[in-house]
Amino acid sequence: MGTHEFLPPMLATLGAEAFDSEEFWFEPKWDGMRVLLVLAEGEVRLYSRNGNDVTIGFPEFKTSVESHGTDFQGVTILDGEIILMGPDGLPDFELLSNRFGVSSGSVALRLAADSPCNLVLFDCLVSGGADITTRPLTDRRVTLENIHRTHFRDDPRVVLSEITRGTGRALFAAVSQLGMEGVVAKRTASRYQPGVRSQDWVKIKVVREDDFIVIGWTEGKGARSGGLGALILGSWDDNDIRCVGSVGTGFDQVKMRSLLSTLSDIAVEEPDQAIICESIAEYDPDPVSHWVEPKIVVTVAFSQFTRGARLRHPSYKTVRIDKNPRDCRLDPTFMGKNPDK
Repeated sequence: MGTHEFLPPMLATLGAEAFDSEEFWFEPKWDGMRVLLVLAEGEVRLYSRNGNDVTIGFPEFKTSVESHGTDFQGVTILDGEIILMGPDGLPDFELLSNRFGVSSGSVALRLAADSPCNLVLFDCLVSGGADITTRPLTDRRVTLENIHRTHFRDDPRVVLSEITRGTGRALFAAVSQLGMEGVVAKRTASRYQPGVRSQDWVKIKVVREDDFIVIGWTEGKGARSGGLGALILGSWDDNDIRCVGSVGTGFDQVKMRSLLSTLSDIAVEEPDQAIICESIAEYDPDPVSHWVEPKIVVTVAFSQFTRGARLRHPSYKTVRIDKNPRDCRLDPTFMGKNPDK
């Protein structure tokens, strides 16, 4: 196996709900960038899940590994995730995305100095030139822990993913309370299957729901041409309506036709005066955007808010005919704020 040979990472299937099982252990689902760390003969390389060499973009790890010694005999390949902690002490994908696609070494060094990342390791594919993917997860974890203890024990940037044995529901409840993305369940007897989306690994995502005001819509494109593209959503923030993004999934044809008919009846030329204009700037220039009176309330599922108070991974659920639009207010707990402060 060559020093820079790439093995595509093993992938998890999507699970419906958290569970307990003695056949699995459970880890937090890190909201970061999946990478493979390749080490051999003084060289350090980082590869994305698609096989792109991203080493230059994250110089803190190359420097970190080299400073702790790279006397690996043969090739060692470790699986992990690069994360960047936000002000709330949780992984912040939006902040991390500023580090993506950096090809300038000097720019990468400046970004690393301003906002250094962490590397969370959770598996070992190759150790000292030996392919250990056919060994059970428990054995691979022992190898990973030995490698970490030998080379990264004193490095706060390179850490091991914490595991919880058997009790997935409790961990899921904890990460949900913290505002993290979810958990990953891994069968302890499973082998590592490069490039395979296996049921031996199951990701269970935290899904949040809230009610939002429809303040407009965009026209559909392609297969949706002439129909509904997405709903533009808002929430009351003090005395203003703040746009929180849009939702374009979760509809079937019947729902889209019904919504479009309802919205067409309350369409207006300009956004309601209560809507903060700056918050809709990304939609305003769109010539196919339509604005409506802020009368319709819909329930939307989503993973979290971005730092700019936009919905992440939204999906439409239903219309709330029983809810007053005035009751749709930004929930500080969803946005990572302490409502008591």
